[in-house]
Amino acid sequence: MDFGTREHLAEKNGRLIIGGADVVELARKHGTPLYVTDERRIRSNYRRFAAAFPDADVYYAAKANGHIAVLRIPRKKVPVPTYSPMVSCMLPSLPGIRPDRILFNGNAKTDAELAMACETA
Repeated sequence: MDFGTREHLAEKNGRLIIGGADVVELARKHGTPLYVTDERRIRSNYRRFAAAFPDADVYYAAKANGHIAVLRIPRKKVPVPTYSPMVSCMLPSLPGIRPDRILFNGNAKTDAELAMACETA
């Protein structure tokens, strides 16, 4: 299985295209700096990974990109909505993110973070 393909990236007339969107046009519309995320790419990778490991729970690592719009992507039309926020204990209060699907992991937690995790679990 190749997770390194770049079909979501292209060049057209000397411009970078991400997920079909012209980055120059996006920068004009939204300003810079600008972070561009291809939702179709995230969904595709999620589905391919879940298919490759059908007996595993698949979690999204919020450390990769913790923007709330990105964290909500896996729950839309994906069989197993799961999340792995590293420090974001406030996520259970946000619509669409189930507290029972959050894995709070890592070894560098403050007492306050651990207390918040216990309160929201």
